[in-house]
This record gives sequence, C-alpha cells and structure tokens, in this order.
Amino acid sequence: MRMQHLPAPGGLPATQLWVMLPGAYMKPADFIEAGFADAVRERGLPHQIALLEADLPDVADGSALAFLQSFLCADSPATAHLRVCVLGISLGAHLALACLARACHGGHEAAAAARVASACLLAPYLGPRDIIAEAESAGQPAGRSPAPPHSDIDRRIWQWLQREAPAHGIHLGYGSEDRFAKGHALMARSLGPGRVDVQPGGHAWPVWTALWNRHLDRNYARH
Repeated sequence: MRMQHLPAPGGLPATQLWVMLPGAYMKPADFIEAGFADAVRERGLPHQIALLEADLPDVADGSALAFLQSFLCADSPATAHLRVCVLGISLGAHLALACLARACHGGHEAAAAARVASACLLAPYLGPRDIIAEAESAGQPAGRSPAPPHSDIDRRIWQWLQREAPAHGIHLGYGSEDRFAKGHALMARSLGPGRVDVQPGGHAWPVWTALWNRHLDRNYARH
C-alpha cells in the first residue's frame, strides 16, 4: 500500500489535503482519469491530494484501515499544518466511515479520526441488506440468525452515523439509481440540511464526477 501525492496547483502554498480513497478494484489513476484532480486545479484551490493505492484484500483484512490511520497520525512537516478532508467512493467511503467511527475509541484510532475535518462520501457501501434493515429499524437486530463476520464494523458505522455524524462535516452524494441507494437514503436522515446531494444515474464514474464538481462549487470559493 502507498499514497500517491499530487501538489497544490500552480505552486500555491497548500492549505488543505484531500485524502482520496478508491472503491473496490479502483486505482489512483481512475480518480485522475475521471477529472477529480483537474477539478481542483481548474478552480485554483490550494489543495494537495493524496491518493490511496490499496487492493481489496487490504481493505477486507483491516490493513488499509491501519495504513490510513497511520498516515493521518503521521503529521509530517509537509502536511501537519494542512486541513485534512477525505473523499471516498463506494468501498473507499466505507473505509473513511470505519476510520471516523473510531473517534471515541481513544489513542491512535481517535487521533486519526480527529485529524479529519470533513468527508465527502460518494455512493458509500454501507453493509449488506440485513445490516441496512437493522439500521432502518433503529438499530434493533433484524433477526436471530448469526451475524456475518463483517457485520461488526458495519454496525459500528451505523451506530456512529445515527449518534455522532450530525456533529461532523459529512457530505453524502449518490446516484438516484445506485444499487446502494436505499442505504444512502437512510444515511441521509442522519445528516444535517445541505449535506446530501443526489444525482440522476447509477453506481458509475459520470455520476461521481458530477457530484464531486458540485461539492467543490458549493463548499469552496473559486480563486
């Protein structure tokens, strides 16, 4: 695993660092090809970008989360002064939520979560259907069958969303025809006004690119 770094455009002194977390089977180059870095440059925003390169097994076994937490806590001289914001897509957004949901754990995990000033989460994966059903019924177990192995982190994310997310700078964007849209609509209830953006379309790059451009326009002044 590694982070690929892009400097702020035009040699500007950076004030913010975007940590971009890709979805399953995505690479840093996908963000670049979809115009995510160009969108920052075109607006003259003094933002650096760090792109996570990790494989699906790294996410599944927790290695990617540990790597992200270590990166956020590193506070190198080059990034210690920067405001850190996270952009996650699909499974990358789930990774961002897994990090933020540990804000109350104390120690290294809490320090990593506290380093994140805001997060833009596009089409996040929010767990399997039984977990969504539990969240929809106010967190009560949907049934007595054994929970799948991955459910603990999914439940922790939903508990954090329903109890803590309103106090954090979480922005949600998704396509109206996204295959995870039911969970997204449920997540939207936990966020404050102006924190949710819905774009026509499905789970696809053109939708995420449109959402990303609107997020920048709405939340960052042009230079």
